[in-house]
Amino acid sequence: MLLAVLIIKARAFKLVPAGAFQVIFEFIYTFIGDLYSGIMCKDYKNSVLFSLLFCIFIYILFSNWFGLLPFVSSLMLHSHGHEVPFFRAPTSDLSVTASLAIISVLLTNALGISFGGFKYLAKYVSLKSPIDFVVGLLELISELGKVLSFSFRLFGNVFAGEVLLAVITSLTYGVFTLPFFGLEIFVGLIQALVFFLLTTVFISVAMSHDH
Repeated sequence: MLLAVLIIKARAFKLVPAGAFQVIFEFIYTFIGDLYSGIMCKDYKNSVLFSLLFCIFIYILFSNWFGLLPFVSSLMLHSHGHEVPFFRAPTSDLSVTASLAIISVLLTNALGISFGGFKYLAKYVSLKSPIDFVVGLLELISELGKVLSFSFRLFGNVFAGEVLLAVITSLTYGVFTLPFFGLEIFVGLIQALVFFLLTTVFISVAMSHDH
């Protein structure tokens, strides 16, 4: 659905920005692109890697915000005596955030291998000395730590935000919901940006020649 909306909107883009959607989208694209260029030390324009990372950023951003839509939390299904949400924010599901984390870590290592060859893999498996072997094990553990960190950071913030909004709305009958709603919009943006920046930094380190 998100892809369809973006394609339809993109087809209406003009050379000179016209319309709020195009202006906002181009501002975000340029801002994220400048961050990418600053980290990778290369221009983001015509970069396949940046296009991929930007798509991940947009997906996470709208997934974070999806749970803030009014109909998402109001539609419930009754299953085995329990109420289950019919819709929910994708990133409030741990399986989604874990999948994104695995993609990030696998992409980082794939690019590291493509640029560094087997020399890159030596940081994980080294039999030169017992110390190097232990360091390699620690590197493998750190990769697992990245997956856990990515997964639970994104999941925890989005899920906790939805719970917070539900509690505040029920306790105050919606009177103080709006400030927290704005806060969750900001948190959703920050979490998408953090995921993008960390992935870009890890990729930059993996692609460097100082292994």
